[in-house]
Formats: sequence, structure tokens, C-alpha cells
Amino acid sequence: MVAMFTAYCKKYHTADFFRYSLDATKELKEVPAFLKEMPKFHITMKPPTMLESENGFSVEDDGHSLRYSFKRIKGFSEQDIVRNTTAQDFMTMNPNVSVKMMETYASLGFFNEAWNWDKKYGRVQGNRHEIMRWVQENAETYKKFLAIVEKTDTEKAELNEMQEKLSNMNLNTEEGAAYAKEVEAAQKQYDKDLAKRKEIADLLNVSYQDDKANHMHVKETDKEVLENRAKEVELLSTAFDIGESKKRLEMCKNSHTFKDLETAKNDNYGENTISIPAIVLSVSAEKKAKTSGKTYYEVSLMDRNGEIINRRFAMQPEVLDGQFQLTLDEVKYFTCTMNQYKPLVIEKKAERHETYGTNATAAVNALQKGNTQTYQLPGNKHIKMVTVPEEVEQEERDDL
Repeated sequence: MVAMFTAYCKKYHTADFFRYSLDATKELKEVPAFLKEMPKFHITMKPPTMLESENGFSVEDDGHSLRYSFKRIKGFSEQDIVRNTTAQDFMTMNPNVSVKMMETYASLGFFNEAWNWDKKYGRVQGNRHEIMRWVQENAETYKKFLAIVEKTDTEKAELNEMQEKLSNMNLNTEEGAAYAKEVEAAQKQYDKDLAKRKEIADLLNVSYQDDKANHMHVKETDKEVLENRAKEVELLSTAFDIGESKKRLEMCKNSHTFKDLETAKNDNYGENTISIPAIVLSVSAEKKAKTSGKTYYEVSLMDRNGEIINRRFAMQPEVLDGQFQLTLDEVKYFTCTMNQYKPLVIEKKAERHETYGTNATAAVNALQKGNTQTYQLPGNKHIKMVTVPEEVEQEERDDL
């Protein structure tokens, strides 16, 4: 009876079935099995975000996707926080959140900007490594600043009350004189803490001014994106920062998948390896084999079907995706090699004209109309690449 009910829910209430199943998991290692099965039922998993995630998994409004929960993130518990996507604002609203937790939030892309000022200029724009740098450089200092602000504000309010009380007392009496000394001591402590507050504020201001002077947005490097993916695999059991790589994978004409690694050597034209397009999910630190002593890197790869395998590479791949020369499962090889993607567009040489200016003008006009085919424009000393849509008028094509 239970099996029938489960099958019914899975078929007719699929998103809720996976939601409750995932909420019932006790450990992170139980999650991948569900993530692997969900696409077969046309259900997708969206990454956790600061504003949209809940303590449990939740069904999105489209009814065909789930949002990753706070609770299932490795090392997390239920999150009772005031949500904000700017690191400075978040710390102001949640002063008790540890710096370590701030680093975890930053590594998963929960913040869009660092300083409140960044919101105006978009300096960070979700760059996780820039947020991590900000947290590492400023979080401890900012927490001290928040603490000293709270302390001095409380001291100021108490001091005002004491001074008002003192103004109504007779200072010539023993009680009045004793209370005057209490007020004096409170004033000295307040002045001392106020100086400390200014000292901490000055430290923050130096960092703030440096960032403001270098406000240009810098995109993350491929190496940094790989680090993001590795952190997601560690904390979420899967990588979400792979959107652009998936698009390139879908464009690749090479249709091989990891399923093809089961091919027998004799059925692979006698070759021990096969080229398979894949996304790099994570790359380990350098390791050493116990027997041979050779160094290698453990690389996690995902094919177009979402299948994931780990392979040992002699050299550290520094690309987000590519066509990888992988050894067949029946052949015991230590390392794999990697080739970059071949161009995925059809290149054509444009007809050469007497003047380069004519070509350039036609190219600009074509660029404004789309981007589907690639042509070469010969210049005086170099080749300039432009894109020309299929629907461009014939005379413009001839002009090229």
C-alpha cells in the first residue's frame, strides 16, 4: 500500500514528492541520488540563494523546479537571519553571525555586493572571490565596530540619565559627591570607548576608500569559477555555476558521453581512449600515488547527460569545459589528457576588396542585425573577425 501511494505521488505530484524526499534526508551524501533522478521527471534543482531559499526544500512557482534548502547545506543548521544580499548590510542586521559562516555564504554566491556603496556602482556584481576578500579583510573589524557602536550608544544613554539625576542632587552631601564620582568614571569610560570606536572606524574607512578608488567590476577568472564549483560540490553535493559551460556543451557536435567509455577496445578502432565533451566540476589539490609516487589531480567531470565521473590527470586542467581524451573503462591507465574545444562556428573567408573601409562599414551594419555565422575580414596587416547573420541582405554579403 505504501509503495502504491509513493508511486502515485511520484507520478502526479512529482515536485512535492522530491521536495519531501529531500527534506527527509539526514546527510548530504543522500542528495545526489535524487538530483540525478529529477531530470527524468522534468524537475530541476535551483541553487540556494539568500532571498529565495528556505530552511527546507521548496517548490518554485513554476511547479517544475525546487529551490535548494539552507538546512541541507553542509555544516548549516536552520537559519534564523535577516536576509540581505549586501555583505555590510547583512552583518549590520545579523551581528551574531560568525565570520566563518559569512565566508560560507560568500563562497556560495549569497551576496551581490560588499559595501553598501557598491550597490550604486555594481562593483562586485556577485563576484564570490571579491566578497570573500572583503569578508577576510573587513568582517572581524566590522564585527568589532558593530559591538563598540552598540556599547557606546548604550553608555551614552546611561550617561545622559546619570547626568540628569546628578543635576537634581546636592553635590555638597556625601551621597551627591559619591554619585558625582560615578558619573565622572562613566564619562571617562565612554570617552575611552568612543576613541576606540573612531580608531576602528578609521581602519574600515581605509579599506572602504581603497575599494571606492578601484570601483571597476572585475569578472572571476576560469580558475576562480572552478574554485566556486568545487565549493558547491563540497557543500551542496553538486555544482550550479555551470550555465555557460552547459550551453557550450549543447553546441558541441561531438555527441559522445561517459556511456561510451563502456565501449570495448576492439569496437573503438583499437584505440584505448575516446574524446568526450564534459564540464569540469572540481579539481583537487596535487596528490601522489602510493605505489608509483607519481603526482596527479583528481578531476570531477560531467557529461551532457549529467553523469559525473572522477578521473586522474597528470596536469591540472585550467578550463571550465572541453573535449577530454578519456581512457576506456576496460583499460587501466593512470592519467587522462585534455584537448580544448574545437571552434563551434563555420568560418568563411570573405571576398577581399580594394579598400578596408568598405569592409569595415559593412561589417558594422551586419553586426547590428544578429550573430549566426562567422566571416573573416582581411585588413592591411591583420585579420579582423566579425559575425554576420543569415538574414543580412545579399548586397551586404557581397560587400564583405
